[in-house]
Amino acid sequence: SRVVNIKFLEKLFNTKKEAQIPAIELQEWFENQSEDNLKKIDENIDSSFNEVENIKQNIITHLKELEKSELMNPDVIQSREKHMMQGNREAYIRKMNNFLDSLTIPELTYDSALEFSQSLEEKLDTLSQNTQRSFYILKNFFDDVLSKITKELKELENTGKYIIKIVTEDEVKKILDTIDSIKDFNERLHNKEKIETKLDEMNVELVEKENKKEETKEKIEKLKSSESFIEYNNLIIKESNANKKINKIKTDILQVISPFEKSLRKFQRESVKEEIIKAYLNNPSKALLQDKDIDILNILKNLKIWLNKEDIKSKEKIIKKIDSLNYKIFLDLAENLVRSEKEAESIKNSVKANPSDMNFKELAYQIEHFDSKIKTLKSEIKKSETELNSLKIKSKKEKLESEIFEFSGTELTII
Repeated sequence: SRVVNIKFLEKLFNTKKEAQIPAIELQEWFENQSEDNLKKIDENIDSSFNEVENIKQNIITHLKELEKSELMNPDVIQSREKHMMQGNREAYIRKMNNFLDSLTIPELTYDSALEFSQSLEEKLDTLSQNTQRSFYILKNFFDDVLSKITKELKELENTGKYIIKIVTEDEVKKILDTIDSIKDFNERLHNKEKIETKLDEMNVELVEKENKKEETKEKIEKLKSSESFIEYNNLIIKESNANKKINKIKTDILQVISPFEKSLRKFQRESVKEEIIKAYLNNPSKALLQDKDIDILNILKNLKIWLNKEDIKSKEKIIKKIDSLNYKIFLDLAENLVRSEKEAESIKNSVKANPSDMNFKELAYQIEHFDSKIKTLKSEIKKSETELNSLKIKSKKEKLESEIFEFSGTELTII
């Protein structure tokens, strides 16, 4: 970017006209419109940078002079004062040279000119603080050369302030802001193009997934009307009923054992069948299937004997329930459970053997996959549409056209 001086702004864009400029060419057009006058401003800044370099060289010359300067009346000055003078002279020259080495002229841009000048102000303040003691001591011995250095530092300070004044004028800032607005607008247009391309791709994919989902649903409907699927569906119903029957038997077994649960937990430590009791407390149905000799019946009889010796609440009720049980009840429950599980396993194998099982599950999985993809696409599309609206292309375009008209008098249409 270029550096601008307000003195030339009134001469800028002095003719009213209309123009249609493609957005991609807008920045070049805007800069070309101001190029002749802005060159004069560039020259002012470049001249100021050259002045900084000249001042640096002058100070370097004065520092060499300070380094070689002899005392006017060395005989009347005490040795201690000479040592103090020499130490402060060396420190002052060293700090001044470090300061000068830090002043590197940047490329001629608005930002770099402002940054350099602001940094120069800070460095001058720091230099003043760091050399204040040495300066006042040396002034007693070499006032003339120090006055020259002070004058140059003042010129350096004024040059920095002049550069800051140029690049921070309100009207100049507006022009720089307009250039930034053009860059921002083009970036928004670039993002708009990317988002629209992405939206087109996602919408095409969305239609494709929705069509494939409908095709898959048609395949499912066709499958449902086939004989193998009707048989498959009947098997699924049978499998469900068989599983319900198994759950009912397991519930019955649990209801037989659950009244004794608390008592068995206390009794198990005194029983030689502790492991069997633990199994029934953990999973009654599984334990019954493993209890081939129906040992639980004897365990409950022994529990009855133990209860008669213990002072346990409601033990009569528990004993009555034990008396109501017999071998046949447990055997019937076990046999019914085994028979029902075999029946369910047989039905399950028939379901797996039916060709409709794999076909239906595959098609159902495809539907699930399509639904997931469609949901994700719709979410991404909505997100991209929100992002697209947030670019505010229309309002940014109108504002930019207004900004350019304000400076150039050109009724511009960005195309």
